[in-house]
Amino acid sequence: GLFECPSPSAMADDSPPRRERPLKMAERTTPAKLKSTKPPMWSSKVHGVPNKYTPATDLDKRPPKHALVTYDGGAGGRRPLSGGGALQKQDTRLGKPLVEARQVLESNVARMEVELRRNLRELAIESKLHETEKSILIRTFECFDYERSGKVSKSGCAKALKSLGVDLDSYEMDYLFDKYGQDMNRMMPYDVFTNRLFTSKNRILAWTGLKEDAFKGTDAKDELAYNGKIRYAKGKYGSVYTPEDWDPAVAERAKRAPDAHLQLEHAYGYRADDKVLSPNLFYTASREVAYFTAGVGVVFNKESMSQRFFLGHSDDILCLALDPTKNIAATGQRVPQGGLPYVCVWDVNSMRQLQRLDHPKEPGDAAVIAVAFSHDGTFLVSLQSDENH
Repeated sequence: GLFECPSPSAMADDSPPRRERPLKMAERTTPAKLKSTKPPMWSSKVHGVPNKYTPATDLDKRPPKHALVTYDGGAGGRRPLSGGGALQKQDTRLGKPLVEARQVLESNVARMEVELRRNLRELAIESKLHETEKSILIRTFECFDYERSGKVSKSGCAKALKSLGVDLDSYEMDYLFDKYGQDMNRMMPYDVFTNRLFTSKNRILAWTGLKEDAFKGTDAKDELAYNGKIRYAKGKYGSVYTPEDWDPAVAERAKRAPDAHLQLEHAYGYRADDKVLSPNLFYTASREVAYFTAGVGVVFNKESMSQRFFLGHSDDILCLALDPTKNIAATGQRVPQGGLPYVCVWDVNSMRQLQRLDHPKEPGDAAVIAVAFSHDGTFLVSLQSDENH
């Protein structure tokens, strides 16, 4: 018959208490800010409530009666810590800090992560089982997860990392657990650690928050300090991320118009996707080619291989028509954010706007999808894609 081998912890006399069952959603007392502050890659449904609000070591507050000292290596080399902001306690025998500054811990752990990824890569190359770096790391953690809970303690994590050639002291381990997340029992889910270790920093930023739409000139300083994922309006440019070392002062500076100006020299491309429902490529009276790409009207001269541009639109152009003389063009665009769709009438020779015709913003997508001149050029008809057209 089949039987289950007892785990080492089950055979020990001082075995830890049995693992508690997961709390039901109705039983949980989840802090109000849990969603915005839980660690990246952390799932409350899978890993439980993160211990975000009671970190094992508070590195930002200074307790009373603790002297701030560092050790410079010389005889009697105790000197005050410059900058403060770290827990440090004087050791009268060595003059060394008992807890390093947060910046030092962050730097040490970052170097550890680089070294760990390098060691795992070498093991994966040498592996005869064609294992990946992630599978090797998970398998190593499982050796110290006797309860098969998917989580490890600090001592178990330290042993696992040491077996992979990385050694951390207790304070670096405290910082590591605070960075990657731990549950209320000070246990770290090692799948969270593994996934985050091999995830790009941009993807990690996506877990820190989501901002709808770009920064604006009216944003306050605290709004400009946002660092994370930025999602533009639907159907626009997708999502972007702030730089890792984002400085709000850069956004403050960007509010001021630059002294330099850009001038368009060449427009690449030609729009011919399923959003364009009418002809959009024509010869002008001078045998030049009129078309559009993105939000730019283009007149191309085949002889001189040069372009002229009409820049009167604020969003993507979706339609184009020429009048019977082939000297006047009309272009319609999609709905700009916070504005109205409109049609521009312009001269293909001078590229000067002759008229702008604003359209109402009706329910649905109210983009202008077709324009046409009458046979004598005295009338212009436009069609919108909203429910009432």
